[in-house]
Amino acid sequence: MDGLRLGTSEGFPDQIQAGACYGSKVFLARMRELMKGDAREQKTARQMIIRPDWKTVVKIIEKIMGEKWENFQSSYGNNGREMAMKLAREHCGMTLREIGAQTALSYNAAAQAIHRFTQRIENEPALKDQYGKAAATLLGM
Repeated sequence: MDGLRLGTSEGFPDQIQAGACYGSKVFLARMRELMKGDAREQKTARQMIIRPDWKTVVKIIEKIMGEKWENFQSSYGNNGREMAMKLAREHCGMTLREIGAQTALSYNAAAQAIHRFTQRIENEPALKDQYGKAAATLLGM
């Protein structure tokens, strides 16, 4: 209540996280630390996970590729675009529809690109290492 009087409240929608906790960002961070459960099985546990967003993925890929996203985002078979798509799917919790919207691809094309990239990293050790570094960077943020 003091936060409301001081004008520092984050707002009701921002304070409700996963329909389970209500409070400040500090309180929610503490609840995430204390929360037990299987994110695969429990929706609330899954929703409490803070995931990187698409912009973060793009920044990491730009750094790895050494060029701006705009220069290679629409290139067919480009490692950077496909790597970003796989990172977004696996580590950001983005749906294929959301990934497709970010890359101007259809749902099916996004799924196919991620599938092909996954097959390629299994057969190309250098690409697998590059993807591993990108994933480690993303998870370390």
